[in-house]
Amino acid sequence: DKLTQVYAELRRESEAGGGMPLAVRHIESMIRMSEACARIHLRSTVRDEDVNFGIRVMLESFISSQKFGVQRTLKKQFSKYLTYQRDNDELLFYLLQGLFKEEAQFARSK
Repeated sequence: DKLTQVYAELRRESEAGGGMPLAVRHIESMIRMSEACARIHLRSTVRDEDVNFGIRVMLESFISSQKFGVQRTLKKQFSKYLTYQRDNDELLFYLLQGLFKEEAQFARSK
């Protein structure tokens, strides 16, 4: 199971690097976020992409709570999970923000 593999790897790396220890609640968080992602997309079952989303969100949060040196190590070690294909909604949101900024600048220049 992907979640248990990530949990075991992350626990081992965080203990070896002197960072904050990983708890069982972190794996529970990955499960809940995976389920929430599936529900947001109106699915009754959790797909692999939902699990990847849950892993990525939890990893980003956990890594950001570590000391700087540990952060760098964990980011390198878990880059395959952190750079997993992001949802297209993020790209759409970024494009809409850019259009909104352009429109606001245009309105101010009139």
